[in-house]
Amino acid sequence: MSRSPHSRMSSIRNRRTLFMLSASVFVLGGLSLMATAEAADFTVPPASGSQTVSGDDRGVIESDATLEATDDQAILWEGSATGDGITIINHGTIDGKKERAIDTEDDVSGRFTLTNTGTIKSKKADAFRVDSALENGTVIVDNSGIITTDGGQALDFNSATAESAVVEITNRAAATITSSDSDAIRLGGGTITLVNDGTISTTKSDKRAISFDDDENFETLVSFSLTN
Repeated sequence: MSRSPHSRMSSIRNRRTLFMLSASVFVLGGLSLMATAEAADFTVPPASGSQTVSGDDRGVIESDATLEATDDQAILWEGSATGDGITIINHGTIDGKKERAIDTEDDVSGRFTLTNTGTIKSKKADAFRVDSALENGTVIVDNSGIITTDGGQALDFNSATAESAVVEITNRAAATITSSDSDAIRLGGGTITLVNDGTISTTKSDKRAISFDDDENFETLVSFSLTN
Protein backbone atom coordinates (compact mmCIF):
# COMPACT_ATOMS: atom_id res chain seq x y z
CA MET A 1 0.00 0.00 0.00
CA SER A 2 1.40 3.40 -0.92
CA ARG A 3 1.59 6.04 1.82
CA SER A 4 -0.20 9.31 1.47
CA PRO A 5 1.75 12.47 0.64
CA HIS A 6 1.04 13.66 4.18
CA SER A 7 2.49 10.47 5.65
CA ARG A 8 5.58 10.70 3.42
CA MET A 9 6.13 14.35 4.43
CA SER A 10 5.84 13.44 8.13
CA SER A 11 8.42 10.73 7.67
CA ILE A 12 10.79 13.12 5.91
CA ARG A 13 10.33 15.73 8.63
CA ASN A 14 10.96 13.12 11.34
CA ARG A 15 14.17 11.99 9.67
CA ARG A 16 15.22 15.61 9.24
CA THR A 17 14.49 16.32 12.91
CA LEU A 18 16.52 13.28 13.95
CA PHE A 19 19.41 14.44 11.76
CA MET A 20 19.29 17.95 13.25
CA LEU A 21 19.24 16.56 16.79
CA SER A 22 22.16 14.26 16.01
CA ALA A 23 24.12 17.16 14.52
CA SER A 24 23.38 19.26 17.61
CA VAL A 25 24.64 16.54 19.94
CA PHE A 26 27.79 16.24 17.81
CA VAL A 27 28.46 19.98 17.96
CA LEU A 28 27.83 20.17 21.69
CA GLY A 29 30.02 17.15 22.22
CA GLY A 30 32.80 18.87 20.30
CA LEU A 31 32.45 21.94 22.48
CA SER A 32 32.58 19.91 25.67
CA LEU A 33 35.89 18.42 24.61
CA MET A 34 37.39 21.90 24.56
CA ALA A 35 36.06 22.94 27.98
CA THR A 36 38.30 23.20 31.03
CA ALA A 37 38.24 20.00 33.07
CA GLU A 38 36.28 20.09 36.32
CA ALA A 39 38.33 20.58 39.48
CA ALA A 40 40.18 17.40 40.36
CA ASP A 41 43.60 15.84 40.86
CA PHE A 42 45.52 15.35 37.64
CA THR A 43 48.78 13.97 36.32
CA VAL A 44 50.29 14.77 32.92
CA PRO A 45 50.40 12.35 31.22
CA PRO A 46 47.74 11.01 30.79
CA ALA A 47 45.79 14.22 31.46
CA SER A 48 45.92 16.92 28.79
CA GLY A 49 44.36 20.29 28.06
CA SER A 50 43.31 23.00 30.52
CA GLN A 51 42.83 21.88 34.12
CA THR A 52 40.91 23.31 37.10
CA VAL A 53 41.90 22.89 40.75
CA SER A 54 40.28 23.69 44.09
CA GLY A 55 40.01 22.22 47.61
CA ASP A 56 43.07 20.08 48.24
CA ASP A 57 43.66 19.06 44.62
CA ARG A 58 47.10 18.01 43.47
CA GLY A 59 48.44 18.37 39.94
CA VAL A 60 51.69 16.87 38.65
CA ILE A 61 53.34 17.44 35.28
CA GLU A 62 55.97 14.78 34.76
CA SER A 63 59.42 15.31 33.24
CA ASP A 64 59.31 15.71 29.44
CA ALA A 65 55.52 16.18 29.56
CA THR A 66 53.70 19.36 28.52
CA LEU A 67 50.39 20.76 29.71
CA GLU A 68 49.09 23.25 27.13
CA ALA A 69 46.20 25.68 27.49
CA THR A 70 43.10 24.77 25.49
CA ASP A 71 41.00 27.39 27.32
CA ASP A 72 41.81 30.78 28.87
CA GLN A 73 44.66 29.26 30.89
CA ALA A 74 46.46 25.95 31.33
CA ILE A 75 45.61 25.73 35.05
CA LEU A 76 42.77 27.61 36.80
CA TRP A 77 42.50 27.89 40.59
CA GLU A 78 38.85 28.33 41.49
CA GLY A 79 37.15 28.72 44.88
CA SER A 80 38.70 27.94 48.23
CA ALA A 81 41.70 25.75 48.86
CA THR A 82 41.10 23.54 51.92
CA GLY A 83 43.21 21.54 54.37
CA ASP A 84 46.82 21.47 53.18
CA GLY A 85 45.65 23.31 50.08
CA ILE A 86 46.29 22.95 46.37
CA THR A 87 49.63 21.60 45.19
CA ILE A 88 51.02 21.94 41.68
CA ILE A 89 54.31 20.19 40.95
CA ASN A 90 55.82 20.85 37.53
CA HIS A 91 58.78 18.82 36.30
CA GLY A 92 57.90 19.35 32.63
CA THR A 93 56.30 22.33 30.88
CA ILE A 94 53.16 24.36 31.59
CA ASP A 95 52.49 26.37 28.45
CA GLY A 96 49.79 29.03 28.42
CA LYS A 97 50.42 29.63 24.70
CA LYS A 98 48.68 32.99 24.07
CA GLU A 99 46.94 32.81 27.47
CA ARG A 100 48.18 32.53 31.06
CA ALA A 101 49.87 29.34 32.18
CA ILE A 102 48.33 29.58 35.68
CA ASP A 103 45.48 31.87 36.69
CA THR A 104 42.91 32.25 39.46
CA GLU A 105 39.32 33.30 39.86
CA ASP A 106 38.71 36.58 41.69
CA ASP A 107 37.63 35.08 45.04
CA VAL A 108 40.19 32.40 45.86
CA SER A 109 41.45 31.73 49.39
CA GLY A 110 43.44 29.10 51.25
CA ARG A 111 46.86 27.71 50.42
CA PHE A 112 48.30 27.24 46.93
CA THR A 113 51.78 25.76 46.54
CA LEU A 114 53.63 25.73 43.23
CA THR A 115 56.87 23.77 42.96
CA ASN A 116 58.60 24.20 39.61
CA THR A 117 61.66 22.37 38.38
CA GLY A 118 60.69 22.67 34.72
CA THR A 119 59.33 25.52 32.60
CA ILE A 120 56.24 27.66 33.04
CA LYS A 121 55.67 30.05 30.17
CA SER A 122 53.32 32.23 28.17
CA LYS A 123 53.77 33.96 24.85
CA LYS A 124 51.17 36.71 25.20
CA ALA A 125 50.16 36.93 28.89
CA ASP A 126 51.36 36.48 32.48
CA ALA A 127 52.94 33.14 33.30
CA PHE A 128 51.20 33.04 36.73
CA ARG A 129 48.57 35.54 37.81
CA VAL A 130 46.69 35.80 41.10
CA ASP A 131 43.54 37.68 40.11
CA SER A 132 42.22 37.92 43.67
CA ALA A 133 42.74 39.97 46.82
CA LEU A 134 43.75 36.62 48.37
CA GLU A 135 41.81 37.23 51.59
CA ASN A 136 43.08 34.68 54.15
CA GLY A 137 45.10 33.08 51.39
CA THR A 138 48.68 31.96 50.91
CA VAL A 139 50.62 31.50 47.67
CA ILE A 140 53.96 29.72 47.80
CA VAL A 141 56.22 29.59 44.74
CA ASP A 142 59.33 27.40 44.96
CA ASN A 143 61.18 27.77 41.67
CA SER A 144 64.29 25.91 40.63
CA GLY A 145 63.44 26.01 36.94
CA ILE A 146 62.19 28.68 34.52
CA ILE A 147 59.17 30.97 34.83
CA THR A 148 59.02 33.27 31.83
CA THR A 149 56.76 35.32 29.59
CA ASP A 150 56.95 37.43 26.46
CA GLY A 151 53.63 39.16 27.09
CA GLY A 152 53.14 40.23 30.71
CA GLN A 153 54.59 39.52 34.14
CA ALA A 154 56.18 36.20 34.98
CA LEU A 155 54.49 36.46 38.40
CA ASP A 156 51.59 38.92 38.56
CA PHE A 157 50.42 39.17 42.17
CA ASN A 158 49.35 42.80 41.90
CA SER A 159 45.74 41.99 42.84
CA ALA A 160 46.70 40.11 46.02
CA THR A 161 46.11 43.18 48.17
CA ALA A 162 44.40 41.85 51.31
CA GLU A 163 46.23 42.50 54.58
CA SER A 164 45.73 38.80 55.37
CA ALA A 165 47.35 37.70 52.08
CA VAL A 166 50.66 35.84 52.33
CA VAL A 167 53.05 35.46 49.38
CA GLU A 168 56.29 33.49 49.63
CA ILE A 169 58.59 33.27 46.63
CA THR A 170 61.83 31.29 46.56
CA ASN A 171 63.96 31.48 43.41
CA ARG A 172 66.75 28.98 43.82
CA ALA A 173 70.29 28.94 42.43
CA ALA A 174 70.37 28.82 38.60
CA ALA A 175 66.59 29.35 38.47
CA THR A 176 65.11 32.23 36.44
CA ILE A 177 62.00 34.41 36.63
CA THR A 178 61.95 36.63 33.56
CA SER A 179 59.83 38.83 31.33
CA SER A 180 60.69 40.42 28.02
CA ASP A 181 57.57 42.60 28.03
CA SER A 182 56.95 43.92 31.56
CA ASP A 183 58.03 43.58 35.19
CA ALA A 184 59.27 40.11 36.03
CA ILE A 185 57.43 40.09 39.39
CA ARG A 186 54.61 42.46 40.32
CA LEU A 187 53.55 42.42 43.96
CA GLY A 188 50.47 43.44 45.94
CA GLY A 189 49.91 43.76 49.69
CA GLY A 190 49.85 41.60 52.82
CA THR A 191 52.95 39.75 53.98
CA ILE A 192 55.52 39.12 51.25
CA THR A 193 58.76 37.15 51.48
CA LEU A 194 61.10 36.83 48.52
CA VAL A 195 64.33 34.86 48.61
CA ASN A 196 66.45 34.98 45.44
CA ASP A 197 69.52 32.90 44.75
CA GLY A 198 68.96 32.83 41.00
CA THR A 199 67.99 35.43 38.39
CA ILE A 200 64.98 37.74 38.36
CA SER A 201 65.07 40.03 35.35
CA THR A 202 63.29 41.93 32.62
CA THR A 203 64.65 43.00 29.27
CA LYS A 204 62.05 45.76 28.92
CA SER A 205 63.94 49.02 29.43
CA ASP A 206 61.22 50.89 31.31
CA LYS A 207 60.20 47.97 33.56
CA ARG A 208 61.63 46.39 36.71
CA ALA A 209 62.65 42.99 37.93
CA ILE A 210 60.48 43.45 41.06
CA SER A 211 57.74 46.06 41.21
CA PHE A 212 54.91 47.41 43.32
CA ASP A 213 52.82 48.89 40.54
CA ASP A 214 49.99 50.54 42.51
CA ASP A 215 50.57 53.05 45.32
CA GLU A 216 47.38 51.81 46.99
CA ASN A 217 49.03 48.44 47.61
CA PHE A 218 51.29 50.02 50.22
CA GLU A 219 48.21 50.76 52.33
CA THR A 220 47.67 47.03 52.87
CA LEU A 221 51.31 45.95 52.81
CA VAL A 222 52.07 44.42 56.21
CA SER A 223 55.69 43.55 55.48
CA PHE A 224 58.08 42.90 52.61
CA SER A 225 61.26 40.87 53.09
CA LEU A 226 63.80 40.50 50.30
CA THR A 227 66.88 38.28 50.53
CA ASN A 228 69.07 38.44 47.48
